[in-house]
Amino acid sequence: MKSRVFFHGSLGRKELFELYNQSKIFCLPSRFEGFANVYSEAMFFRNAIVTTPSTSLRDIVLDYNCGELAEADNVELLSETLIKIINNPVLNELYATNAKDFCESNLYWDKISDKLQTEIIQRIALKKPASHSCQTIS
Repeated sequence: MKSRVFFHGSLGRKELFELYNQSKIFCLPSRFEGFANVYSEAMFFRNAIVTTPSTSLRDIVLDYNCGELAEADNVELLSETLIKIINNPVLNELYATNAKDFCESNLYWDKISDKLQTEIIQRIALKKPASHSCQTIS
């Protein structure tokens, strides 16, 4: 297994996307992490996600069934989680499909911009004062 695990330093965009495309699992355990772009990029390239419950991706992993959560600082559990997915191609494919579907349903720029435009229009409409007809009294 040791010969099959690689640690990459800083990568260019093309190299990173090629790596995502070759990979089946994206693992980013963290004690605290926002919604890092690398999660959605990996999911777009059909990678199952393995991360920790303290990340903002927790609910997406659970609600959309696109990976596994492993307790932070628990190397044994992280190892078991990775091996479970590696040894179960059906589970890996399920997670990969769900990850890609989540991206296409929720992270597609046209959909995001449409929702944003609708929200802006609604908020502007709420701020407009009601039109009142003014009559001049003589």
